[in-house]
Amino acid sequence: MVRRLTRIFWEVTGIIALGAILFTGIATWRLSQGPVSINFLTSHIESALNGFKSPFKVKVKETNLIWAGWGRNLDIRLIDASIAGDNGDVVAKSPEISIEFSLSALISGTLAPTKLELIRPTISLFRNHPDNLIISLGREKNLSTEIFDIFAAMNAIKKNNSNLKYLRQINVVRANLKIDDKVSGFNWYSPKVDFIFLQEVEEIKATLFSEVQTEKTGSHIIAQVSLKSEAEAFETRFNLKNFPVKKLAELSKKFKFLQNVNLPLTGEIDTKFSLIGRVLELKFNLSSNNGFIKPDKFWPRGLDISNMELSGTFDSTPKSLEIKKLNVNLFDTKVRLSGTVIELDQGISSAGRVRINSIGLAKLRHYWPPRLATAARNWVTSNIYNGKIKGIESLFSIRIPDLDDLKIVFDSLSGKFLIENATIRFHKSYPSLKKVNATAVFSKDQFIAKISSGFFTNIRVMSGKVNLKNLGSKNDNINIDTTLSGPLKSAFFILDNKHFKFLSRFGLKSESVKGWTRTNLKFSFPITDKLDVQRIRFSSNSRVINASLPNNPLKEPIQAGNFDLNIDKKGLNLVGNASVDSSEIKISWKENFSKKNLNKRQIRLSGKFHERLQKRILNNIPIFSYITGPMKVDISLAENWSG
Repeated sequence: MVRRLTRIFWEVTGIIALGAILFTGIATWRLSQGPVSINFLTSHIESALNGFKSPFKVKVKETNLIWAGWGRNLDIRLIDASIAGDNGDVVAKSPEISIEFSLSALISGTLAPTKLELIRPTISLFRNHPDNLIISLGREKNLSTEIFDIFAAMNAIKKNNSNLKYLRQINVVRANLKIDDKVSGFNWYSPKVDFIFLQEVEEIKATLFSEVQTEKTGSHIIAQVSLKSEAEAFETRFNLKNFPVKKLAELSKKFKFLQNVNLPLTGEIDTKFSLIGRVLELKFNLSSNNGFIKPDKFWPRGLDISNMELSGTFDSTPKSLEIKKLNVNLFDTKVRLSGTVIELDQGISSAGRVRINSIGLAKLRHYWPPRLATAARNWVTSNIYNGKIKGIESLFSIRIPDLDDLKIVFDSLSGKFLIENATIRFHKSYPSLKKVNATAVFSKDQFIAKISSGFFTNIRVMSGKVNLKNLGSKNDNINIDTTLSGPLKSAFFILDNKHFKFLSRFGLKSESVKGWTRTNLKFSFPITDKLDVQRIRFSSNSRVINASLPNNPLKEPIQAGNFDLNIDKKGLNLVGNASVDSSEIKISWKENFSKKNLNKRQIRLSGKFHERLQKRILNNIPIFSYITGPMKVDISLAENWSG
């Protein structure tokens, strides 16, 4: 008996299982062929959605049961759903809505939705006043002037005792999103956006995913929103991946100056918004790799960027941006910047600090914007080349009155850097100073370099100072004070520059002189290549050792001379000892360059003159024809301007 009952049980179980398998197979096959109409539920679903007291009424054209594939459960789809106002005008449409119902409510006989999923809707957001946001769903126009706040709506639903109190999630899938904010100038379009709104006990959360149309694949934005109960603002975290900076120029006219910046940003932005969409606070931490800036007014030759890191905060009262870190690597050159930016009408004001590890002087003109400290830039990039500058630090305060024009006004500027193995040209008519090592400080209208070593032709620079004053004004000027040590021939070559001819006019030729000198040179002249010699101030103080001067005003070779030689625009003064035709003579020679002095030339000679030297130099004095042998002489000769 027991065996017979067991056999009957297994037979019945097998028949039921086989029937279930057949039913499941047939249902699966049928659902895979397309949606199954369940329009008998349409009125019940409309009642569930319209059960709470609302000025809007939902209307559904068709209800289907759809199996969207192995990755999804069975879906109840509402086709061509629309929302109408009290007057019957349709204010929103959605091609498809997927809906899920509460199982616990269904058991108790209530049809209550827990999840709504709008599929492929067109959503438009328009704002023309800070307190007026208009949302259009579908191609219908929402004529309401009230703020439509989906967070506030979900809060109201939660507190309502209708069937919608079970609603916990609203999704928007593959939406076509358009945003036009006339208040901020923000414009955005994305053909594929996903939203998820979650209703929790004391908080509403939302997530947005949007692909960004760009040349680089994988660009997207994910926004996570949180609104706590009774809060007057909501928090949003934006996660960016390869978001193009130049896209900001398309979103708002305020970011037009970024249109040539091709940098893909990755990172996070934490934002606090008011319920009407105003940005209250913002924190950001972003990075980028392998970008560039196209040639523009700021960088005429463009800029290649290896990588970048950016972090900081934004405050809306008043509008100010605090840049905690901006690290930009231009391959070998690394820039570190921090500071504050404040909005001023159509422009901005900024103050901060910048550090740069090193820049090759050959590339400096590419990195230094032409509109940034123009006068200093023009002189430095035209006259300092080769080598590099290192350890650059600067404090600045600048204004850009109009972001469309990008003209920079310096309120203050100061800084320092090191110059290493550089070549400095002071003027096209002078030899360049080479292999220069120096420290430099600068302000917006002054540049001072202290030279520790270098070479002026083959003369060693022992020390020096270059001071550029009044940069950017009509009274700009360069002062040079340097101490040189080297061959006398090279020093004479510098002193006999074609603008001055201090030596060749007296018969001193740099090609024939010999000896060694330590010379202090001082120059002062306007910063221009069209140099008028009358505007040059010049002085030279030299200690000359073991000099040989074959050609000189005495018309006798001077050998083994040790002199102090001073030259300026007023005249030349030489004092020292030398051998003149084998006689040891003390020489004092003065040349006046100005006719304000009665005498053009004054020479004093003292020492023991042998007979031959007496005849050569003193032959015009009658007394010497009666004297023979060496004689101690102390004589002064003067030549007036008439000769």
